[in-house]
Amino acid sequence: AIHTLMEIIGGFQTSVRKALGEIDPNFEKYRGLVICGRHAPDKKTAEEEILRMEEARLSGIPTLGICWGLQVMMIEYARHVWKIKDATSEELEPESASPIIIKLPQLRVGIRDVGGRMESHWHNYKIQELSSLETDFIVIRSEGIVEQMRLKSHPFYVGTQFHPEYQSSVDKPHPLLADFLRICNAA
Repeated sequence: AIHTLMEIIGGFQTSVRKALGEIDPNFEKYRGLVICGRHAPDKKTAEEEILRMEEARLSGIPTLGICWGLQVMMIEYARHVWKIKDATSEELEPESASPIIIKLPQLRVGIRDVGGRMESHWHNYKIQELSSLETDFIVIRSEGIVEQMRLKSHPFYVGTQFHPEYQSSVDKPHPLLADFLRICNAA
């Protein structure tokens, strides 16, 4: 079902809601979808999130995928646009023969440079390099990892590996979150 108000899904909603509320106290009245990070996602929940992501993409709803949300975004797009029917993440299916998202050898945590901004990281997975990625998305990479991707044909369909909510404050809102809310307010 397509929602008309802000929908935030995932395990780490508190920090995302706090950051968005500091930028604009009315954010919950806007049309948008955020899928946040979560620990140990289960297949049933993931399939529901993939469906929500597809609905948002097809409906032009401003959409932000953070950490796990980036994986959901990538799986949804790979399955429904690139027709990779078994697209998945090793986080969901560790024994998958051909995952599009793979586990890193070690947890990637800390503040790292992403396109000239210092961003907060806490993740253990990365998107495989796919030939169609650059065709459909504007991609920012760091250390060989897709850090952010923005669908070219959508008003705001952005996935990010880093956590902009951790770098945002009342005095210095994260530009990605501020941009997302600006687009949501206009939607």
